Amino acid sequence: MLVITNNINVASILWPSRGIEVMIAGGTIRRSDGGIVGSSTEEFMNKFKLDYAIIGCSAIDDTGEFCDYDLREVRVTQSIIRHARSVIMVTDSMKLERSASVIVGNLADIDMLVIDDGIPDRFTELCRQNDVQVKIANPG
Repeated sequence: MLVITNNINVASILWPSRGIEVMIAGGTIRRSDGGIVGSSTEEFMNKFKLDYAIIGCSAIDDTGEFCDYDLREVRVTQSIIRHARSVIMVTDSMKLERSASVIVGNLADIDMLVIDDGIPDRFTELCRQNDVQVKIANPG
């Protein structure tokens, strides 16, 4: 299995695993979380056709738009979404109560949402309307 990542922490966790080849994008390492961002990161991601993209976000609003704080990260995430056959967003229900300023995309851009059980019914319905499969993460 090949894993391509733009996060130094993900690469550090996965590289010792047998059967997983890890490729990490070049770019600027963001000190706050180990994310690798910038135009060279975006260019790197543009070279691949991914089976699965696992993405996150900083906030999701009532219309289903998901946002982040860092434009550099948003551009990388948008590139990942464009080049993936299937997009999985992993987040927590707390993100439904936050706001962020840079739009990444909307629910129509993802195939599956993995989230905790704090998701309100109105948001579950919004996911259904956008053909997004919702998986509730098991806290155990």
